[in-house]
Amino acid sequence: MKNKNELFERMPVPQAVLYLGLPTMAGMALTVLYGMADMIFVGMAGDAEQLAVIALLSPVTTVAMSVGAVFGIGGSSCLSRQLGAKQRREAARTGSFCFYSALFLGLLSTAAGLVLLPAVLQILGAGGSMAPLAVRCGRLLLIGTTPAVLSFTLNQLIRAAGNAGEAMNGMVVGALVNVAADPFFILFLDMGAEGSAAAALLTDLVSLIYYIRVIRRTETISLSLSDFRASRSTVKSIFAIGIPSAVTHFLVSISGVFFNRLCMRHGEHVVAAFSVARRVMMMPNMISLGLAKGAQPLIGYNYAAGNLRRMRRAVFFSCVFGTVICSFFSVFVFLRSGGLIQLFTNDPDVVWLGMVVLKAILFAMPIAAFDTVLLAAFQAMGEASTIFFLSVGKQALLYLPLMFLADRFLGLSGLILLEPLKEYLSAILSFLFYFFLMRRCGQGHTHLSSSSKRHRSLSAASR
Repeated sequence: MKNKNELFERMPVPQAVLYLGLPTMAGMALTVLYGMADMIFVGMAGDAEQLAVIALLSPVTTVAMSVGAVFGIGGSSCLSRQLGAKQRREAARTGSFCFYSALFLGLLSTAAGLVLLPAVLQILGAGGSMAPLAVRCGRLLLIGTTPAVLSFTLNQLIRAAGNAGEAMNGMVVGALVNVAADPFFILFLDMGAEGSAAAALLTDLVSLIYYIRVIRRTETISLSLSDFRASRSTVKSIFAIGIPSAVTHFLVSISGVFFNRLCMRHGEHVVAAFSVARRVMMMPNMISLGLAKGAQPLIGYNYAAGNLRRMRRAVFFSCVFGTVICSFFSVFVFLRSGGLIQLFTNDPDVVWLGMVVLKAILFAMPIAAFDTVLLAAFQAMGEASTIFFLSVGKQALLYLPLMFLADRFLGLSGLILLEPLKEYLSAILSFLFYFFLMRRCGQGHTHLSSSSKRHRSLSAASR
């Protein structure tokens, strides 16, 4: 493993970004592959209702992961800046605080979800003939909430400490388990969509065990209960970044509920078509997210250390590299759209509409990495107000109103056109905020912004 000071402070920026980003991108790619495997195995039954149940229940997973976002995204942002400010003891306590807080809220979410499941399924639109299957799948997803939240949180913390390879290995282990479990549960035991949920639960348990073993071998992060006493400034920093991310996950879930209900008015095959098209595009989306998450510790470390020139170079290189990758995937998917959709289902209505949705999404895919990297940079810098507006405001004030307007005036065509439109609007807003943030930081290469100064003063005070 490379010396962390060399990695964060002296290694050439492109090399450092790739060293941190490539393992994360590989891990994300594997996650996509086993997510696609779920849909492929379920789709073998030729039942659009099974695919629709998976799509309708996806908001349940998104809401659950909002808990992980508080302590995974908020904790990793805080930890990387603490390492940049040489505040290593507080960084170790950050790990313990995030782990046990995520454990408590994960268990609470599971209990509340199981009690409210019937009402939740009615809201999601999973009624009628789909209800029995949706109940069984929902229970398994909720039972898996706690290991999923803990696995996500620890993955983010390990990556923030500069151990991108170990974080990737945990995702590889999970992918291998899922690829083996999917055909066993879905096909051999003939559990269908319910088998997909069972395989996901097993995957998260195995990944969690792996991450705990990794952390016990490191000194940067602590899982000791005696270290569950993070400073007030640390807790404030975690929640300042984590809560907007969690609220965003929640709003994404709410948006998904409304979107699915609008699609259901046009038929179950419409829900299935959007679900399949989005699964196909998860590969470039998750790879660009992996690049952003990989570069995030480098950005946060140098921001807290006051080296804004190196931080800006990391952001620029990540944006360019991610755009190139997403453009390559866009061309590939465009040329193979029909075959990719047919991997999931042979239903002619789903295949035809899925190709239409897929090609609409492709128009915005080249800029997907741009928006993703900039949002990760804001998280790394601890820019809570910017994150809140771009994440929460974008969903509540932009996407939701546009969704209803698109359906009201253009029907299904409007819902399809909404996919690329929201990506372009997000990218424009993110660029404007980044541009003005860099101007606020000043033109000097080593000038610190006000939030970075506050962080360093808090670090000094806690020492």
